[in-house]
Amino acid sequence: EKALQKTLAEGLVTPDLGGKLGTMEMAVEIARHLED
Repeated sequence: EKALQKTLAEGLVTPDLGGKLGTMEMAVEIARHLED
């Protein structure tokens, strides 16, 4: 459990991986809106 908390904390501190995933999700949402 501590390892999981550490991973989550690092994910918040390090925007690299989470930022990339978030950016991809944003891009998908934007693409959906543009297609309408």
